[in-house]
Amino acid sequence: MSNFTDYNDDNNFYENQDYDFEPYETKKKKKGVLFILSIVFFALGFLISCLNTFINHLRNTRLELPNTMSFSLGLIFGSIVIITILFLLGTKVFKKNGILFAFSIIFFLGSSGIIVSTFKTIGDEYLANKAGEEKLISLCNSIANEQDISGESYEKSQYGELTPLLNVIRDYGTKYRSLSNDINENISSIGIDNILKPNSLGNSEQIKTSKKKLEDTVKIIDKTEAECNDLIANLDKSVSNMELPQKYKTDFLNGFRKSQLKDGKNLTELFKVQKEIFSKANSFLDFLLSSQGKYVIKDNKMLFYTNADLDKASVFIKDIKNLAQKETEIQDKMTKSKNKGLDDLNKLK
Repeated sequence: MSNFTDYNDDNNFYENQDYDFEPYETKKKKKGVLFILSIVFFALGFLISCLNTFINHLRNTRLELPNTMSFSLGLIFGSIVIITILFLLGTKVFKKNGILFAFSIIFFLGSSGIIVSTFKTIGDEYLANKAGEEKLISLCNSIANEQDISGESYEKSQYGELTPLLNVIRDYGTKYRSLSNDINENISSIGIDNILKPNSLGNSEQIKTSKKKLEDTVKIIDKTEAECNDLIANLDKSVSNMELPQKYKTDFLNGFRKSQLKDGKNLTELFKVQKEIFSKANSFLDFLLSSQGKYVIKDNKMLFYTNADLDKASVFIKDIKNLAQKETEIQDKMTKSKNKGLDDLNKLK
């Protein structure tokens, strides 16, 4: 018979076991809390996704991207599908609220990460567009000051949505500067400055040479005028057809057209006056051809034998000087207009 009095309580099997019994209602309550939390995180993630979609919709609308509304609705529908799949996986496949809760956390964190990335993208775009605006002002300044910009290059990562416009303006400025240099060099090579000097008008051969120089100069001016008009028209057309946010496109074109309306008018008037000068000079040379033997060149001065011929020659010279004065006034007006344009640009900085 067993000796129960010698039995050691420390050896009692049942007393030494650590049982963790939990009431059924407590477990059910925890599962209910996890389910509710899962719904909350799914809802928060969905709201964040909708907010991100709305922000992207505004951005894409501003950028005038195609099918913006369809894309936005697709993103919302996609979020709903993802939530439904995760919800079914947690409740029907794995049948554990803990897994459902994990899925909801992952969806919430994923949505949060995406919207953070969206804000970063928008911030980077803003900084790049701001740099693009400042570069556009600097570029227009360089063109107005006839600086060489042919070697410049622009990347979208640096100058944002204005990059295509910057490239077009650079090409315009480079061609405009080239035209300006070409006309000056070509006219200088002809030696137009010397055609009306007395020493160049001593005989009929010299006069005919001067007339040829005038003819060549007018051809250069006509060619340059046509090329300038084409250059301006092509820039307007290029920007109008460019994939550029409407705000930038409208602002630039309005400013450019307003500027060209004034500057183009002055330039046309300048070319017209210059051709009038050469036309009047040509008429003077014709007069000299018909007056051979009626004047003599001495000490680089033209001396007429009769006052009548002197008076006729004086009328030509006076008309040429008046036209030259008008040319100077137009050039001064263009310079003032350019300086005002530069001041207006610098105020935008």
